[in-house]
Order: sequence, then C-alpha cells, then structure tokens
Amino acid sequence: MPDRRELADLVARHLPIFVILVWLMIDYKCPFRRIFGIPCPGCGITRAHRAALKGDFREAFRQHPLFFLVGPVIMYLAHRRRLEKPLKLSTETAILALVMVAFLVVYLIRALNGTLKEGE
Repeated sequence: MPDRRELADLVARHLPIFVILVWLMIDYKCPFRRIFGIPCPGCGITRAHRAALKGDFREAFRQHPLFFLVGPVIMYLAHRRRLEKPLKLSTETAILALVMVAFLVVYLIRALNGTLKEGE
C-alpha cells in the first residue's frame, strides 16, 4: 500500500490524464484533420475506446483495429522509471517503431479500401 505522499504523487500524475481522456471522450476534434483536412493515422481511436467502454468490441475494432495498444503504451511510458526492470532503450525504441509502423500500415490499408472516416 502506497504511503500518503506516493498516493498524492499518483493522483497528481493521473488526474490530468483522466481529465484529458474524459474531454476526448466527450468533445474531441482531431487537430491533424482540422489542419490538413484528412484523417490522421490515429483517427478512430477515441471512437474505438468509446465503443469498447460500452462493450461493443466489434465496433471498437471497426473504428480502429489498434485501439488496444494505446493504453498499455501510455501506461508503460508514464511509469517506466518506477519499474524494477524497465526495458532497454533499444527495446523500447524497437517496440515504439513497430507500433508506429503498425499504425501507418493500418492507415494505408484503410485509405486504399476507403474506410477512413471523413466526417467524424
């Protein structure tokens, strides 16, 4: 059980993230789409998480098939300094590169088959 100081530190670290996530779930418009007029490689992530929170995983995967990677990656990056045995920098870099490549591959596939959401 964490002591009071550790608990306050955890709340201080996670409260802003929680507030941002709630904002994203309520009223988020993609800045990439606003600037360039086309969806970004991550477009659909918020809608996918909304669907997953409702238990509709089929819709979640339809909105963005890689939505499930976002949480673990963010949590690892936020807490890696506290881990007893964090990954080596080269391993972290390789994993992040693979995730980025996966997002780009999904983006290209969705662009080529016309399933990028233009109006959402």
